Amino acid sequence: SQHTRVSSPLLSRFDLIFVMLDSSDEMRDSRIASFLLNQSIQGSGLDVSSTVPNNNMEEFHHWSMEKLRGYISTVKERFHPTLSPEAALLLQRHYTRCRDTASYSQGNSP
Repeated sequence: SQHTRVSSPLLSRFDLIFVMLDSSDEMRDSRIASFLLNQSIQGSGLDVSSTVPNNNMEEFHHWSMEKLRGYISTVKERFHPTLSPEAALLLQRHYTRCRDTASYSQGNSP
């Protein structure tokens, strides 16, 4: 029970317990993310190349605005995502904070 963080009474109800470990590995995570993105926009002409060329994190490339807009458009068309009120509020607060920071860094008073 100490490795699974599940109480002993609950563990006693199962015959087998499989522990899955999720270790953090930037290059592996990037390859998985690229694979998942490619699967979601497959055939749209916006396929994602591996973001970690030659296993070197220093050569990381950001998407162009055109590719990002195309990806967002494809996701909207295929999955019809919705934004919860809580998420909308979080985005609004983050945007306001970013604008305040930009205004402050340009010498304007917050």
